[in-house]
Order: sequence, then C-alpha cells, then structure tokens
Amino acid sequence: MTRPVLPRPHRVIAATAAASTAAARRRVRRARALDRAATGAGPLAALTLSVASVASLVFLVAAALLSGCAATTTPSYDRQFGDATRALMAQQVLDPGAPSRHAAKGSKVDGRLTREAGVRLVDSYKAPPPSNVINIGVGAGATDR
Repeated sequence: MTRPVLPRPHRVIAATAAASTAAARRRVRRARALDRAATGAGPLAALTLSVASVASLVFLVAAALLSGCAATTTPSYDRQFGDATRALMAQQVLDPGAPSRHAAKGSKVDGRLTREAGVRLVDSYKAPPPSNVINIGVGAGATDR
C-alpha cells in the first residue's frame, strides 16, 4: 500500500502545522520548567507540605499513639480499684452506727470544760511535767572504758 501523495500546498500546510505544534509544545515545556525553577518546585513538588499540614500530621500521629494508651487491658482490675481500701477503712470502725444512736443523748461536756482542756493541752507543751525516769548505765560515761 502506498500513501496517497498530496499535492504540494497540502504538504506544506501539514508540515507547517506539525512544526508549529512541536514548537508550541517546546514553549509550554520551557515555560513549565521556568515556573518550577522560579518556585523551587522540582519533580517532587507534589510532596511539598505546608507548615499547617505538617503540624496537623504531627497532631494526628500523636493522637493515634496516645489513643493506644487510653485502651485498658485490665477492665476487671479497673472496676475493682479501691475496693480493698474501702473495706479496710470500714473494718477499722468499731461501731459504724454509734454516731446516729448516741446523737440524741447529747453531750456531757460544756464549753467551759472544753476551753479549760484546750488551755491545759497548750500549757503542757510550754512546760512539760518532770519525768520520773531513772537512767542507770545509759549515756556517754557507761560506754567509755
């Protein structure tokens, strides 16, 4: 099969159109290259991230890592946490119902007696009573030989 031979004017128009298309493509490529050079974007321009996107990415990674800490692997222990302490405190009270039973009887201590007890307590720290302890063989003299 042979190609049909176009008359001379058609060949010139087709060749001119092809040449102008190739030149247009070269101009577009050159303009894009100049744009990339001016903005500093190379072939990895799609991977360039802004400060806000980097900060949000760091936040998302930190949130993902910390969400692993929030998940507990010991739900039964968490449910029972503090039960032993509450049980021990309840066992240390001799009569839990005593305050409610004795509240109606009233107090046998009046204000004057309470004030004098407080004054005696403060005075006992100011001048403690003399001790009646005999120290035999205790002190620096007993250990020196």
